[in-house]
Amino acid sequence: MNDLEQLEIFLREFIEKAQTAGESVALNEAQNYIAGEREIILQRVWSAIDKFQGDPNKTRLYIEHLQIEITRLSDLYHQYLQSQNKQSALCDLTRMLLSELNSLYVYLRENFKLFFNPRLLIPQALKDSYIPSIGKMSKKILGTMTAGGQDKELILLIQDYLFTLSRPGHHRIKTFADLDYLINFTWSVHQLFAEHTETALSLRIFRRLIYLNFNCLPVIWFYINRIKRDYNQVDFYEEELVSAIIELRNLQQMPTKSDFGYQQEAKSLKETLCKVYEEEISCLKRLQRLQSKITYKKWSSMIFTPFYFHVTFTLEQLVLFFRLLIESGVVNAEKKVALFDFISKHIGTARKEQLSFGSIKNKYNNPQYSAAKKIKTALLEMIRLINEKYLA
Repeated sequence: MNDLEQLEIFLREFIEKAQTAGESVALNEAQNYIAGEREIILQRVWSAIDKFQGDPNKTRLYIEHLQIEITRLSDLYHQYLQSQNKQSALCDLTRMLLSELNSLYVYLRENFKLFFNPRLLIPQALKDSYIPSIGKMSKKILGTMTAGGQDKELILLIQDYLFTLSRPGHHRIKTFADLDYLINFTWSVHQLFAEHTETALSLRIFRRLIYLNFNCLPVIWFYINRIKRDYNQVDFYEEELVSAIIELRNLQQMPTKSDFGYQQEAKSLKETLCKVYEEEISCLKRLQRLQSKITYKKWSSMIFTPFYFHVTFTLEQLVLFFRLLIESGVVNAEKKVALFDFISKHIGTARKEQLSFGSIKNKYNNPQYSAAKKIKTALLEMIRLINEKYLA
């Protein structure tokens, strides 16, 4: 006979009698019996542990057996409860039974942590018992994220997880480890919004997800898509490279909770995103090298000489002239990198045949007063010619 068998026999006989005799059976006596039997079971547990004389293997097998039996019995009566009239006295007794079994299960977890197996299936009633508290915190979390203007996709991802007990979707809470992570995750994120700091909310949420190792696949993809650069929109690979290196350093310095995670057997969220940053940095370095090679002219190695001309401007004056053309709307250059590449390949000054991409970029971002005076003189000369030759 296992430790719960006497309780199970009593329940089966009592419910059969109640179904025959109706509500006239002694429910109070049954409630007292269940509460008393719980105490007797705990006494049996400690007595059995003493008999094992500190043998960890026997203790572990025994505690695991109890976990399995509690889950089996609890799920049996949880199913029974779902099939009955929820307002009957017998259902009230069943709910009391499930509560006592939940208490017994948690007692094993708290008092025998070294031998408790968090990877075993847990009672459905135990999961249901956390729905109200998690639901209350979840509403505040989602409300704060929405009011703070957070990304709607991220809000939906967090919402899907927080409500997984009441609305199972992508996530499944099957084991105590699953439930324990959900409880700690919800509480930790809830506490995050009570902290007073000037750090941006999106960064605080990201740091907390890294700390809690929320390495579920949808969240991983969410952040991967935000790390990946759209190279069609990148003007300067050097600036993107510096930015990626700094972001990687910041990520590497973020703390994580040890031996904790949504999927502890998988790579952590931090490890995964660090790898993504490393790949982006490697790609940016290759693109930067490629860009530096294609922006210098090597006419001597080419059969056909491409379009190329000289200007009397210096490099500073030439670049400022193009900047004025863009700012005045005469030239529409969506990507400055393409303009710099054109200048480098097709224009030379009186002083220099080959204009480097880096020099062009630097002069463009730092216009000189002396260059502006020269450009003004040139433009006034053009106006004089227009007045004399084309408007006369």
